[in-house]
Amino acid sequence: MIEISQNSGLLNPSDQCYFSGCPMWQHSQWDGSLCSPGIHQQKMLYEYSRAFNSVEGNTTFYATPTKERVKGWADLTPTGFQFCFKFPQQITHHLMLAGSQRETEQFLDVMGTIEDRLGSFLIQLPPGFSPQQIDLLAGYLDRLPKSFRYAVEVRHLRFFTNTNDSHLLDQTLSSRGIDRVCFDSRALFSMPAELAKADLLIADAFAKKPRLPVKPRAIAKRPMVRLIGLLTPQQNLPWLEQWADKFALWITQGRQPYIFLHTPDNRLAPQMCREFHKLLQQRLPQLAALPEWPGEGFPSQQGLL
Repeated sequence: MIEISQNSGLLNPSDQCYFSGCPMWQHSQWDGSLCSPGIHQQKMLYEYSRAFNSVEGNTTFYATPTKERVKGWADLTPTGFQFCFKFPQQITHHLMLAGSQRETEQFLDVMGTIEDRLGSFLIQLPPGFSPQQIDLLAGYLDRLPKSFRYAVEVRHLRFFTNTNDSHLLDQTLSSRGIDRVCFDSRALFSMPAELAKADLLIADAFAKKPRLPVKPRAIAKRPMVRLIGLLTPQQNLPWLEQWADKFALWITQGRQPYIFLHTPDNRLAPQMCREFHKLLQQRLPQLAALPEWPGEGFPSQQGLL
């Protein structure tokens, strides 16, 4: 029987059954909805972390922050909150893991400053990283500190279409207790291409996001899902329903999965997270409701007149 806290949407680390969040913790259009009206950007993480228990830390993909900055982020969040930071692109995309030991050690030394706030690191490999480099990946993973958790995302098509290559990747990861990221862009690409061209946001997402088969299986303790959807939660509902079924199964198996929900502009990404949680509650009624958002505690301007 899964023990789930009933006193708040943010669960204690000992009974946390799943983690969800957005690809960022601040967005100008969350002001007045997720976050308090007129909130300073530096306080957005504080309020975001009272609504969700995790975040996909894309910021580290572009540059490694200072230890002081990382510590400042952690200080704004409650116990149990988890950052899932991406490995820097210098390691994964420019060097493609080869000869990156120094950069990896420097990155993990900085991030280890907040070890109690770290979820699984996301190692996102580029489309050019092929099954022929699986030994390179295995050797790289073997050198990583065992004190951290990791999840690997691949984008080379053969990892999805070739059974032997897919099995070898799964075996490489599972034997090391490392999760495989489930990247799902089906909702985004469900829009006909001609209609997508008419919307600049969706057209841009069409051009930038990979379109790959989905492998919805868990090979370790903490499977991670990254769903790239259309603009509104309702447009993404069929895929949210499917993942709610899968998460309910994983949770009952004793796993602790992550899900990070994206939209082309991420304006309604928090609403999509909340919709997913409601769907999961239908399958796991003992799951606590998410807390009220800080921005929803304020009366509307219309109500003040």
